[in-house]
Parts: sequence; structure tokens; C-alpha cells
Amino acid sequence: MKRLLQLTIFLFVYQVKMSGQTDSLKNKLIFNGDFRFRVEQDWATTDQFGFPLEDKTRLRFRFRSGMEYTLKNNLYFGAGIRTGYTQNPQDPQITFGDKGLEFGNLPIGLEKLYAGFNTKHISGWIGKNSFPFERQNELFWSDNVFPSGIFLSSRWQLKNGVLNDLNLHAAHFIYSSSGTLFDEQSIDGVQLVSRFFNSKFSFFPGLYYFHKLPSIPESNLTNQLNYLITHVGAKITLFTQPSIHLEFDYYQNMTSLTKYDFVSDDFKNEKTGFVGGIIFGESKLKGDWAFKIYYVSLEKYAAVDYLAQNDWARWSYSDQNSPAGRLTNFRGYEAMVGYMIAENLSTKVRFFHTEQIVKTGTVNEKSYRIRLDLDFAF
Repeated sequence: MKRLLQLTIFLFVYQVKMSGQTDSLKNKLIFNGDFRFRVEQDWATTDQFGFPLEDKTRLRFRFRSGMEYTLKNNLYFGAGIRTGYTQNPQDPQITFGDKGLEFGNLPIGLEKLYAGFNTKHISGWIGKNSFPFERQNELFWSDNVFPSGIFLSSRWQLKNGVLNDLNLHAAHFIYSSSGTLFDEQSIDGVQLVSRFFNSKFSFFPGLYYFHKLPSIPESNLTNQLNYLITHVGAKITLFTQPSIHLEFDYYQNMTSLTKYDFVSDDFKNEKTGFVGGIIFGESKLKGDWAFKIYYVSLEKYAAVDYLAQNDWARWSYSDQNSPAGRLTNFRGYEAMVGYMIAENLSTKVRFFHTEQIVKTGTVNEKSYRIRLDLDFAF
């Protein structure tokens, strides 16, 4: 990691030196970052056998920083760092006093490292970057999980009054390399994004193939699964003043799970997911308010649980010696209130109620959680 970071800094400084003679560095180099302070409370939580878990209150924080530099000929280069334990990419938050680190060094890793290009109709990047497909939430893929691979996109602007633009996305990500290009653990995706009626209606179907992914990462198990998940997403803007819009997502895993002996019979048909939400307001300018309500029903194999969010509950695979979250096989709702205190300062309160769909023990697990976030952006 140290050698990689040194190389990143060298390449960046070299490009600035070569290009800075003719172009303004200010217009080519963009820095960004944020700091989050979080108060989190879990209560009335039960385990899979119906035993109540101890209520938990945590004080947490997160730091991220990154930069992007634009070269000539529409080329760009970017990198980013963040806090968080490398064993669990879903969670970049650090708990105050966690693991006895209150007076020790913080775990900080290289989050992104990529190079890309951008033309009028085609763009793309190679390296490690944000999940590039259109989505409205983290219930399929977490914002904190950064895939490594290749991404390409083409776009067409239309002026027929109904269909405004079309975007076609495609990507190949490597989860774990085996040295054999077509037999490694990988993720392939393709998505068509279309916007209608002055972008008041967006429709984005996609297809994702997960090849030979472990059933539980970094555990004692060696079971591997294939997923072929189709996703249909839509967003409808009902009003612009005040802003009110609806969001819908539908997921269907088309892989037959009957051939996997390690998949319990109770879960062989648990492959469907639905997300519906209504959002009032926007969090853009000082004084803005936003309100959101989500309902979710996400069956066990409708998504890869350790690549999705772990916000809704503190469920994990710790009993399998894995730090990964297991946030599928649940239904529930989220209620959020957000407020822009200043241009670069916002606060958000989120409440979650979660319940298992198919019990893995004697009863369905339940969870209640509330979070208060204070976010500083720079």
C-alpha cells in the first residue's frame, strides 16, 4: 500500500508539472472531502433465537478525502482515501474507543484510484472507483464498496420532447483474481438509462451477473454462488416546487438455487426484492429541509448481502468469523429528516425498523435503530 501511494503521488506531481505550464492548475485539479460525526442507538433487538440483545449506543466518525486531475484530451486521473477497517468495506465509520484505538493510529486506506476519459458520446474509466450504475439507494450496492475493473458508458441527447436522453452502461469488475481471466470471481453489469418529459421520469433497467462469489466473505466457508439479477428502477417527479418524487426498484435473481446443496430449502426461492420510497424536499441550499420514507422487502438472494448497505441493522456474519454485514432477508421501513444548516454543513436523522422475512433460528430477528449524522463537506 505504501509503494502504491508513493507511485500515485509521483504520477500526480509529474502530470501537474508537465501540464501546469500552459493550463491553470485551478481549473484542472479538484479536491473534495467530508467529515461525519454520528450518534447511533440500537434497541429492542432480538437474535435468531428470540433472546434480546443488549441496547447499544455508539459515537462514531468518518473521514474521506480525494482529488481528481484533468489532463489534456479529456483524460482524467483520481484517487481517494478514507477511514475504515479493510476487512469490512461496507463500513468506513470508526467507533470512538473501538478495539482499544482511542489513543492509537486510525485505520486509513486507499479508497479510489482510477484513470478515465470523457468525450461527447463515450466515457469510461479503469481502476478502483465508485459503483457507476444508476441507483437510488444502497439496498443493492453500498456507497462504501468500491469495485475494481473497467467501466464504459455511451450517451445520446435527444430533443423530441418526450425522450430526453439515453445512456448505456457496461462494466466488468474483478472480485478476486484467480489468474484465469474467464474463471475468476467477477461481476458484470449492463444498464440502459432513459429520461423522459424533461427528466421528470427516469427508467433504468439493468442486468448483473455475479460469478463464483463466496457465500460469506473472509469466513471458514468456501461455498461459491452465481447470481443473475435483473433490476428495474424508476423515478417519477410529481412536483418541482415543492420537490416531491417517487422511487421504485424491483430485483429478481434468475439463478436456480436448487443445484446448491449448501442453500437451505427455506431460501431456494427467496430471490425477489422491492423498494418503494417517497421524498419531499431537497438538501442543496442553506435552510433546505428533506423528508423521506422507504419501504423495503428484500429476500435473501435478491442481492449480495455483503456488497449492499449495512445501515438498517447491526446484523452480520460474526458467528461465521466474518465481519461482513448480512442485510438481505429482511423487510422494514426507513424514515429520514434532513436539514441544511449551512452551505457545507448538514444534519440528518434516520430511523429504521427491520424484521427478518425467513427465520434462520426459532424466531424472526427484529431490530430498531436511530441515527443522527452531522456532515461537514469541503
